[in-house]
Amino acid sequence: MLSPASETTAESNSAQMSFPEPKYSGVLRHLLHQLCFQAGAGIPEVVTNLGDTDTEVFTREGEDAILPCGLGSPVNLKDEVVDWKKKQQEVFFYEKGKHYNNGKRGQDPQFGGRVHLLPGGLQAGDASVILSSATQADGGVYSCFFPPLGPTRLIRLTVVLIEAVPIGPVPVVMPLYS
Repeated sequence: MLSPASETTAESNSAQMSFPEPKYSGVLRHLLHQLCFQAGAGIPEVVTNLGDTDTEVFTREGEDAILPCGLGSPVNLKDEVVDWKKKQQEVFFYEKGKHYNNGKRGQDPQFGGRVHLLPGGLQAGDASVILSSATQADGGVYSCFFPPLGPTRLIRLTVVLIEAVPIGPVPVVMPLYS
């Protein structure tokens, strides 16, 4: 057993060590996450610092996914414009209080009624959206754009289909009679 002094030293040594984040190709990354799901280990919901996108989000089919987007500073975005797209599909558009869920038209039918801003997010500079009941068709690269303010953020959504895999025959317990 470690003494309190050596426990502190062990903790500080492990805090100082840093390991490079592995880089996997898209197919290998997807297979790795499928395997983790099958094993019951789960997967991280959000992974950042990727080469082709700013962020990667993972979710299971049928669950909600949060697609993160912000300017990185606490700027109030209530009076700004935020445009979410998936390729040429209109996912969500917000302009000074108006959006697809309260009278704005033009949203792609695939996303109708399933995309909402995070409550209170705009006031804190967060334009993240919640995509409800994710499907395989929802997977892909999304862009979040602030037309007058600046950069486009790219978010890759991976929707994982979890299938039940039989492990073997189900044991049958029968009472013994003498």
